[in-house]
Amino acid sequence: MAENNIGENYADKLRRLKAEVRQIESMQARCNHNWGPTQYVPEKVEIMRYEQEKQGSDIYWTSEPTGRYEWKDKWSRTCTKCGKTEYTTEQYTSYQEVKGGPKFR
Repeated sequence: MAENNIGENYADKLRRLKAEVRQIESMQARCNHNWGPTQYVPEKVEIMRYEQEKQGSDIYWTSEPTGRYEWKDKWSRTCTKCGKTEYTTEQYTSYQEVKGGPKFR
């Protein structure tokens, strides 16, 4: 009986948390965002090695990590009113647009 009660408690807690997330997302959707400063937050990406393996007449590709990393450009900005954070990896390419800065949609 106690095990069933524990499961119900977790289910109730999960429902409450999901309702709270919906409430926060609704608040952020209605917000007239006032974006704070853009921050450069590069992302570390592991380089994978792809090799072609043959076994009989079968050919398939395998991938394994090389242990080397590269940095991918990434920027973030946070709304000062509601706390929503957006990330982007896109950049403007034209000098006339924003001098090569990050592009948020």
